[in-house]
Amino acid sequence: MKRVISRMLLALALGLSLSAQAKMVTLADVTQGDAAASIWVSGTVASRQQAALSAEVSGRVEWIAEFGSRVKAGDELLRLDGAALRLSLEQSQAEQAKEESNLRFTKAEFQRLERLHQQKSASRSQYDKARYDVEQATLAERLARVKVRLIEEQLRRTHIFAPFDGVVNDHFIQPGEHVDAGEKALELVNPDEPDIRLRAPIVWAQQLGDGARLRVEGEQLSGHGVYYQRAASADPKSRLIELRLKPEPGRFIIGSPVRVALPLGQQRTMLLPRDALVLNTEGSVVYQAKQVGKELKVSRVPVTVLFGDSNQVAVSGALKQGDKVVVRGAGSLQDGDKVELFRG
Repeated sequence: MKRVISRMLLALALGLSLSAQAKMVTLADVTQGDAAASIWVSGTVASRQQAALSAEVSGRVEWIAEFGSRVKAGDELLRLDGAALRLSLEQSQAEQAKEESNLRFTKAEFQRLERLHQQKSASRSQYDKARYDVEQATLAERLARVKVRLIEEQLRRTHIFAPFDGVVNDHFIQPGEHVDAGEKALELVNPDEPDIRLRAPIVWAQQLGDGARLRVEGEQLSGHGVYYQRAASADPKSRLIELRLKPEPGRFIIGSPVRVALPLGQQRTMLLPRDALVLNTEGSVVYQAKQVGKELKVSRVPVTVLFGDSNQVAVSGALKQGDKVVVRGAGSLQDGDKVELFRG
């Protein structure tokens, strides 16, 4: 029994000894200076060339371009079964040929009666009737020609062609299905023409100059976008106006969520590394290191993040220039812990 108690006391002593050991940390100075203040707003990467293409006539889908295939402007994207239309075209062409033959006959008959009328061998009524027949035959031939062109146009519309270079991004129908005129068939997106779309306050948008370069951040991506266009009017309820930026080439995928830093100008404030921030249920805190006798201890200091980027943040709180804050090892600290500087 005494041996068990001795082991428990030894384990407790070791635990207290370990808890009393100083934790290894790295420190950084709090600085004061002018920083570029900014607010972050949400945006989306979109394509300036993106279209949901619809069937222009009804029919059965015979073929559709593969999902994900890259096409050039003018390439075929969809083909409908045009067998019935081709038969109608043959019929209309035959009717046109018939009307052309009838027109030739009525013109020849009119010329013959015109000569007879001049020789007083045909009555005026016969002459007028021949001229009327020519006019009617001319109209009938013209209507037959228009009908042929109409069916040819319908046949042409059984195909959908790419209006621009792009990638087939989505299918709304499949081969063998029937599609109605005006029904969406597929989506074409040009990934090589991206832009970033966001909504910003009117007051800020008015101060933005053409060609302004703004910082853009997305998931595991960061870069810049150049402002090139804004909407003609703002939303009357939110008072936000749509802005468009041209991102750096090849940096973002169409549809990606991003955030854009809208600059507010230079502000003088307290600056510290972003790694010094520790987030908890109460907000953001930093651990300030101070020499207490021969020991180096930390105290928790709540701060408010004003603005910043992935490297440095501007804060307000009970800090001053020259204070030491923990940047490595802060996540495991508690108020009053003893620390030692990591030397590696």
